[in-house]
Amino acid sequence: MTEVHTYKKRAYLMLEVQPGKEPEIIRALMKIKNIVTVDSVHGEYDLVAVIEGDHRAIDETIIKARAIPHVRKTVTLTVFDVPQVPEDLSVRDFSGDS
Repeated sequence: MTEVHTYKKRAYLMLEVQPGKEPEIIRALMKIKNIVTVDSVHGEYDLVAVIEGDHRAIDETIIKARAIPHVRKTVTLTVFDVPQVPEDLSVRDFSGDS
């Protein structure tokens, strides 16, 4: 039996923002099409946005995100292929419990 998987593209957009502007920027990011989620993180970057779509949609989304006021810097990590597992396909538990 051959399994057929469809693929979509995903990117992680890491943003350095002006301190105190995180809530405003999160609201603006979540209004942009193709942004799936935004998380506040600690470290060199303040926010991480997950973008899904084709290459063109991801590129357009990044351009829109970079234009948001108070975004100081962005870095993008692009995922090459994200396999889509059909919902009716059972997924094994890898927690170590049998």
